[in-house]
Amino acid sequence: MEKKETILIKGAGEKASAVAWGLYSHGFSRLLMTDIENPLAERRGVCFSEAAFDNKKEIEGVTVEKSSLSIDSINAILSRGAIPLLVSPDDGLLKSISPDIIVDSIMAKRNTGTSIEQAPLVIVLGPGFNAGIETHYVIETNPNIPGLGSVIESGYAEEHTGIPTEVLGKSIERLLLSPKTGVLSASMDIGDPVNKGDVIGYIGDTALISPISGVLWGLVRTPANVVKGQKLGDVHPGTSRDTCFKITPQAKKITAGVIEAISRRYL
Repeated sequence: MEKKETILIKGAGEKASAVAWGLYSHGFSRLLMTDIENPLAERRGVCFSEAAFDNKKEIEGVTVEKSSLSIDSINAILSRGAIPLLVSPDDGLLKSISPDIIVDSIMAKRNTGTSIEQAPLVIVLGPGFNAGIETHYVIETNPNIPGLGSVIESGYAEEHTGIPTEVLGKSIERLLLSPKTGVLSASMDIGDPVNKGDVIGYIGDTALISPISGVLWGLVRTPANVVKGQKLGDVHPGTSRDTCFKITPQAKKITAGVIEAISRRYL
C-alpha cells in the first residue's frame, strides 16, 4: 500500500541508500535524498550518491535520479516512480518541501544541523544525537553489538569503534588505507577480483596494495584527493562479484529500525 508521507533522507551513502531502498519497498513513494557536490562513498555499488555524478543510479530495483534544485524537477522525477537526489540544496528549498519525516543518514557522528523542530518526525542514524531532545528517535548503527537497528527513544547510540564487521573471518585486514596524502588514481574498480599484493591504484608513485585476496568491495570514486590513513575502500574475502552490488544484512537491520520508528508515529 502506497504511503502519502513525504520523507527527506539526508545523505546518499551506503546506510542512507539502504534506508531509501527499504522505505520505497515498503510503499513510501514520496522520498527525496540529499548529498554534497562530490560524495565520498566507498561502497559505491550500493550508494545512490553515484547519481550525483552519473545522473541516475539503480539498486535492487529502486532508481534515484539527480534533480535540479526546483520543485518542478522534483515532482517530475517522483511522477516517474524514481527518487530525486538533490545536490547541496539550500535551506529554503528544503523548507518548501515541508517533509513529514526527516531521516538524517549522514553518519557524521555529530550534529551537522538537524533538529527536532524541522519535521513532525525526525530520525537520526548513529551516534552524536540525543534522542528525545535533539531528535525524536536514534537508530543504533554499531554493527558489532546485538542491538544493531534498535530504536532509541532516549539517549545516544553507541560510539563506533572503527572496527569493521567481520566477513569470513576478516575484519580490519579487509580495509584499504591510504599510504600517503595525494591524489588517488585507480587501475581497478568495484567488483574486480584481487589477490593479496595486487596493485589497486596509485597515490602519486606509491601503490595502493590489496591486503587480502577476494573481490574489491568498496573504493572511493577516482581521481580523489586523499590523506594518509584515510579509508579508501575494502576487499570482500569471498569470490562473488554480486555481493558488491547487494545491500548487506547489517544495513537492512538499520532500515528495519527506521521503519519501526516511523510505525510508532504513523502506521
